[in-house]
Amino acid sequence: MEGFRLVSFMEMWKRKLQDLKEGLLLEAGESYGLSGWDAFLDTMNGFIKSQKEEWGERYPTNEDVFRGRDRAEISEETAVEILWAWNFPFIVRLARRYPKESPDNLISCSFENFQRAVGRYDGKQGVRFLSYCRLSLEGAMKEEYFRNKTYRERQVLSLNTPVDNPMDEELEVIDLTADESRGTLELIEEWDEQYRNREDIRRLLSVAVLTERQSAVIEKVYFEGKNQADTARELGITPTSVRDALQGARRKLKKVMEKERMT
Repeated sequence: MEGFRLVSFMEMWKRKLQDLKEGLLLEAGESYGLSGWDAFLDTMNGFIKSQKEEWGERYPTNEDVFRGRDRAEISEETAVEILWAWNFPFIVRLARRYPKESPDNLISCSFENFQRAVGRYDGKQGVRFLSYCRLSLEGAMKEEYFRNKTYRERQVLSLNTPVDNPMDEELEVIDLTADESRGTLELIEEWDEQYRNREDIRRLLSVAVLTERQSAVIEKVYFEGKNQADTARELGITPTSVRDALQGARRKLKKVMEKERMT
């Protein structure tokens, strides 16, 4: 594993999965692609073995890794690599809870949240590292799972509907329903491309007449770049409430966006 760098590998793997997803046609009922889970797992097992040989005796637990990082004995990047190796079996268990989804896809999509959790974790708060990062990892995996579930459903619909089908109008309605799963942040990012000015986006948000909770969630998640788990923790609400606030805000924002386009 000489020369192996975890961050670079995970970025490469995520791009590979995205390319596979975009380039693969489906048949009804099939998952959207073979992601090479065995290859991913083989790489990770080799990486974990090398980490144990190099760091296992000196930093055998999560707490030891953070103490080493805080004493500047190891860099932040090295700490991420050791912690990933130590906690990889736990992350795999989280990913395997989602049916019809290759675990490496969910794992790679949650890696950024894992990195962020390592950077923000403070052991002095008395919370174990896995408990601290679990909500964030689960949130990333769940979001990716439902995004891909919608993709699969729409691909199956498109492959089983003739081009000149008289039910085209009905298919359009189904597509709009599926599109509801598209995140609030993606909608706002689309606005970003259109208006390229956050002050204009704030103006549109004010026109949408969001509730106090919806406004607070949008502020944390979009303007401050927080993930949903951290947002829930900071606002003192449940992750489900954060998700519901985002969905409610999305419906209001979509109406305002449509009116803006008509004028």
